[in-house]
Amino acid sequence: MIENRFDRIWKEIAALRPQLAAIMDQYGDLKLVDYIRQIQEYRPPAPFSERLAEFSRRIGSDVRRRYGEDIAEAAAERIRKVPVVSTGDHHGILSFPMFVHSNLMMCLDALVDNRDDYRIVLATGNVPLMNFTYPRGLMLTERNRKGKEVKIPLFPYKLERTWVSGAPPFKADAVERAVKKVDKLEREKVISGQKAETVRDFLQEDLADEQILGQPDYATQACRLNEQIWKRLFRKPPSAQLVPLPLEEAAGEWLADILEEERDLPLVHLLLDKRWQAKAAGLFEDVPGCWSLDSRSGSFLLWAIGTRGQPVDLWEDDGELTGQDPSTKEEIRYQLNAKLLADKLRSGELVPGLLVTFAILTFHFGIRCYGGFMQTDYLDEMKNGWIGLLKSFGLEEEAAAVSALPIANYLTGPSIGFVEHNGYVTGAGTFDLISRGGLSSEELKAAADHTIRQLNTPSLPVIYRIIKGADADPHLAESNPKQAIEHGGLEDLILS
Repeated sequence: MIENRFDRIWKEIAALRPQLAAIMDQYGDLKLVDYIRQIQEYRPPAPFSERLAEFSRRIGSDVRRRYGEDIAEAAAERIRKVPVVSTGDHHGILSFPMFVHSNLMMCLDALVDNRDDYRIVLATGNVPLMNFTYPRGLMLTERNRKGKEVKIPLFPYKLERTWVSGAPPFKADAVERAVKKVDKLEREKVISGQKAETVRDFLQEDLADEQILGQPDYATQACRLNEQIWKRLFRKPPSAQLVPLPLEEAAGEWLADILEEERDLPLVHLLLDKRWQAKAAGLFEDVPGCWSLDSRSGSFLLWAIGTRGQPVDLWEDDGELTGQDPSTKEEIRYQLNAKLLADKLRSGELVPGLLVTFAILTFHFGIRCYGGFMQTDYLDEMKNGWIGLLKSFGLEEEAAAVSALPIANYLTGPSIGFVEHNGYVTGAGTFDLISRGGLSSEELKAAADHTIRQLNTPSLPVIYRIIKGADADPHLAESNPKQAIEHGGLEDLILS
């Protein structure tokens, strides 16, 4: 009966996510390490390969500002030669298990082969601090008395709708409150003494460090902290280095560059030409990650950041983008001219929406972006709309080049290691791995030898619930990780 249940879940998912189904049909029986090696073999065709040096310089500048010259040079060269990034994460301090695992998988071939390399993660900051992946603070995999994952906040609840893109830095008093929360969790025996010590050490030694507290915003704090977390996920220093960056910042800086130069590029026309905007309005209507003009959901091309870091949806109105600040209720207006948009993008007052972001990364530079089960299909819809837009204005050659790009790229979903708390099994999180001294080479190799289909099995009920929503069959939506692990043949990945 277990097999029938998981097979049925997958059939329902596959019917609604055809690109995800196609990926599983093509690659599902590959060993994980072979799948990752194949990812790293990607090289884009012309004209994208000729354009990559420009984005390489932009990434190098972003990395230099956050991590220093040595890493910047290596990361820039990496993306020029191998234009593959992870876009499955929500930006924040790395603790959500799904993101821990996607980052481990992105680097798995280099880790298993003990080969030096740099892997870039472009994590979206266009998510609220209250998002279920919990960028508002730290998440543990233990369950509280209500059966929910334990959460340790760093920001007050009043900032729950603030985007990571607009969040201020957390301060020393937030760290002190978090330490007290850990003490309470230990006293109430929700978490073990060993786990409490691990989290307290991280709070008091890493988050409370003056260099972290002195950063200008939360996005920068998270970058620095994730660099430190990565090194602690392993028993031996990892050969592969993770380079986390905020997605919209990298895309927005390049967009500001081309607007200032008023280049003859589709993206510039889209932001400055009413004819392009009118055509795009229909082509991307109701595409996930874009907008619905009928219901006024999403935002047209760009988002604004309000006075408390909250998102402001924007809509085109006679040559302007207009919206209302949710805090002050005041109307805001941005003229669609190159200099103003470039200035606002550089200041962070405006940020690109998902369509603009992927139009930059994928449709202009040919970068292969590996994300989650939602991205596999909405990026396909965006690609079709972008091709239609290009053809509408006679750019047949560019449309043909975009048409050839592979964009159904899946990474965020499978799990490669599990832990058990009081009889409940779950994907291992950051502090599970750190408290046990990190992953060993043998444990990484064990995960590497399982197939994509096997490793994806524990995610199926969660994917099903998210896709089906209120229409989900309660029996299929039940999450029983032990059954999923048994069905996937993953018992050897339960970490002691």
